[in-house]
Amino acid sequence: PLAAALLHASRLAGEHVGDDERREVAGKVVGRLRHLEGLVADMLAFARGAGATLVRCDVGALLEGVAHSLAPRLTERARLTIRTHAPGLAVRGNPDALVGAILNLANNALDAAGPDALVEIEARERGGWAEIRVRDNGPGVPREARERIFEPFYTTRAGGTGLGLAVVRTVALAHGGAVELEEAPRGAS
Repeated sequence: PLAAALLHASRLAGEHVGDDERREVAGKVVGRLRHLEGLVADMLAFARGAGATLVRCDVGALLEGVAHSLAPRLTERARLTIRTHAPGLAVRGNPDALVGAILNLANNALDAAGPDALVEIEARERGGWAEIRVRDNGPGVPREARERIFEPFYTTRAGGTGLGLAVVRTVALAHGGAVELEEAPRGAS
């Protein structure tokens, strides 16, 4: 993303760049820099193991934060549903790390399911534990990737770093939890 941002930025310096092209190229520069910012944030979160002060976190509020962050990606065709089956459900944790992990799963679900994505985030209490599920209607995880999907630097996407799901796993473990992949008839959970 840095090389692409530099390439686009060099076009901005050109003498014969009109206002419309300048706006378009500036948008591309910002997009590539935001992508780079996300990669750096993933690497830093992975490196520090999601450690921080743990506080009482209302799961409903965490999911509202996720929904707010995802709003720009949602369309009439790409939709998000959030269900909380246990009002008042709370966990002790780092709210930024938890929102980041859930957001990472939801973004992956939106990417995998494509323009007609149906993503569902569901929270419930199960046996004294908070369970948060992210489901999608995408093609699912390829069989050959299922065993390695949470390993650092393993990716099936062109341009992926393989850190997103590794960070999710690190955050889950740092909070005394776990993350699992469940294959469904359609998509992943």
